[in-house]
Amino acid sequence: MPVEGKEKVKSTAPSRAKLARVAEVLHCSPEWLMTGRMENSDDMDPAEEMLLDMYRKLPEQFRQAAMTQIATLYNALNPDHPHRADPSGGRKPPEG
Repeated sequence: MPVEGKEKVKSTAPSRAKLARVAEVLHCSPEWLMTGRMENSDDMDPAEEMLLDMYRKLPEQFRQAAMTQIATLYNALNPDHPHRADPSGGRKPPEG
């Protein structure tokens, strides 16, 4: 029974399921959406967090260019141990 003079306050927070779906679409964690902090952020320094955040905000067509540039720089600095990861994520280049 409601107390006289007091209104019941309805939560405006999204459900866990909605929050998880939004995080999935944005390629981030629910933790980041709620707090701005990354899960396991103790494993990353602020510069790494910043780079990852910027990468995730890039349109998809520019992510490949960013990965290629980073791989090129890394390989130039490490000619004896080049990075062999496929920056395309396994996608084939367009034919033509």
